[in-house]
Amino acid sequence: MIDLWDLWYRPAALVFRDKKPVWNDTVFAYVMPNSNSSDEEVAAAIKSNLGANAGTVSIQRDFFINVVFFAVMREQKNMIALGLDKEPVAVNLADLKAELSLINQLSAILAYKRKAITLEQFAQEMKNEVLYFSTPFGEDDQGNNKLFLCSANESRTAYFPVFLSEKNLRTFCETVHRRGYVILKNSLQQILSGLDANERLQELGVVIEPQNQCNTAIPPMFRMTV
Repeated sequence: MIDLWDLWYRPAALVFRDKKPVWNDTVFAYVMPNSNSSDEEVAAAIKSNLGANAGTVSIQRDFFINVVFFAVMREQKNMIALGLDKEPVAVNLADLKAELSLINQLSAILAYKRKAITLEQFAQEMKNEVLYFSTPFGEDDQGNNKLFLCSANESRTAYFPVFLSEKNLRTFCETVHRRGYVILKNSLQQILSGLDANERLQELGVVIEPQNQCNTAIPPMFRMTV
């Protein structure tokens, strides 16, 4: 299985063969080494990967996660990733479906980061997605009680950290030397509403995946309508 965490934001191309984006029940994606190559150079590299029977190749530039989304959500097809190694990397549809929640989340994050959707639209996309978090108050590895929050650059605004996976939450807690924490999960909508239960937390923002490339901040006092 390909590692979506490493590849989701990489420039990529949906590969068309004889003007068709799907052939042999498969969607082909080419992961570009950089975004500076011309369409002709990319097509030549794809032909080199596919061999003599490639046919007429053209591309549609995008990001890798969007090509994955196209394969699993739009076409319901297997996928082959080109450009990652000497040999094409095959991914079957069942494996893609197993990562469906992460694919949806990363696709929404990319769209918001690129300003293709508004904050309100992003929140609606993420509304029912499961996020992992812990209580804001806890102990560090010296036994001191503290608030485990994040800040954005030099801003004094504090953000409550939430995560797309339990593993990433655990990694964060290890990094900030937090011990004895509880792992919770809920929807983004419920997490935002939950901040209103405590006056000290009402003015917090929320940051999704603060330690990853997909880190996304939701400003303080933003709440979602039902």
